[in-house]
Amino acid sequence: MRITGGIARGIPLKVPQKTTVRPATDFLREAIFSSLGPIVQDASFLDLFAGTGAYGLETLSRGACLGTFVERDRKTILTLKDNLAAVAKSLQCDPGACECISKDVLNFTPKNEQRFDLIFIDPPYEMSRDGIEPLLEKLPAWLTPTETARIILEIPGELPPPLISGLEPLRTLGKASANQPCAIIYGKTS
Repeated sequence: MRITGGIARGIPLKVPQKTTVRPATDFLREAIFSSLGPIVQDASFLDLFAGTGAYGLETLSRGACLGTFVERDRKTILTLKDNLAAVAKSLQCDPGACECISKDVLNFTPKNEQRFDLIFIDPPYEMSRDGIEPLLEKLPAWLTPTETARIILEIPGELPPPLISGLEPLRTLGKASANQPCAIIYGKTS
């Protein structure tokens, strides 16, 4: 697993041993960022269920200015911090521009009404199947009030895109089959 584009392209990402982390595939991340295009430049991001930090780190590599990672597993967050340090070194920037929060995503609320241009959410597949609607209901309030603000949700391909109030699915990427990941990119409705 590696960073697929931007200045830190090719930097390998560590995956913690003996955890339930399911890192986003290089192929799916490339497809997502190709679809997002230039809106990543100077964006702020929130990476929920961050795991290795692949989505947020890819965003940094492609020009984002700051971000927040939320991951509840303490062992995994240590690996994420190592990955952040490696990417920041490649970018010649301070890893302090990003915050790593060790907390259950379901209990997370951004500080000081902070808002984000991009929100990545890659929950465990069991949670995607059992219902993540209560979390999805909160997300629109955490987006910046711009036309280019996006939520990117990774779920098993066999599931239909969940509804998110005030947002519409703009694009679905990946395979629509069991246990294959797909990503839905949501944007504001007109």
